[in-house]
Amino acid sequence: MLALAPLQEVWAQPSEKKIGFGMSVSTDGFFSTTIAKVSVTQVSPDSQALAAGVVAGDEIVKVQDITVPGNSANKLKEHLDFVPGVPKKITFKRANGTEYDVVFTRSLAHKS
Repeated sequence: MLALAPLQEVWAQPSEKKIGFGMSVSTDGFFSTTIAKVSVTQVSPDSQALAAGVVAGDEIVKVQDITVPGNSANKLKEHLDFVPGVPKKITFKRANGTEYDVVFTRSLAHKS
């Protein structure tokens, strides 16, 4: 029997901290590229991602409630860009299958 934990949402506190995570993108296809998997490769110290509990190995499964795996790379590209001052919700999945949401807001002071 599979037990699922309730989806949790974490709001990264608005701050001058950078969002602060790197990711690896695996794709399928050549002319019509789709996303197979997006994984967090690193989390920066003193970042919104670290404060929200994001860890290397977590997968990004949704951006703004749009499913990432199996979706068009072109469609998702626009949703992966962070506009300063505009909150963006990302759903992560841990290795154990637990999903959690984090809402990040890019600071006006940081370009990444």
